[in-house]
Amino acid sequence: MLLELYHPELTEYKYFVNDVLISEGLCNCSVVIKINPGPDKISVWFTPWKIKPIVRIDNILVNYSLANICMYDHMLELSVPTDFFDQYHSADINSRIQSVFGNKPIDPALYDLVIGIGKSHTALIDKIRNILNIE
Repeated sequence: MLLELYHPELTEYKYFVNDVLISEGLCNCSVVIKINPGPDKISVWFTPWKIKPIVRIDNILVNYSLANICMYDHMLELSVPTDFFDQYHSADINSRIQSVFGNKPIDPALYDLVIGIGKSHTALIDKIRNILNIE
């Protein structure tokens, strides 16, 4: 997997796994680090302090909260388990459900409209395939 940090002011980084320095160096706005998925604690220190870099994992922009990224003035801490994207997707769906429905009962029609994974839309998909001439 690849972990990318980007910020227009980013100039240096230090990459740690379980508090052991793995690599460090200068960077011009971004750095891409090859990481091994697993339970390890990943820390990326950066310069200058007090910036909030954009984070991508395998070229996918991730939300700090949904990805369980801890932000400090000088570093990010995270863990990237082997099922990271499954966990990220579940956290995304759960946060949408919580923000729309809270503790109220879930309305199935509204759920499909807001969350987008309720009903099967095979008829609509077939119609689009026919229009695009796709088998």
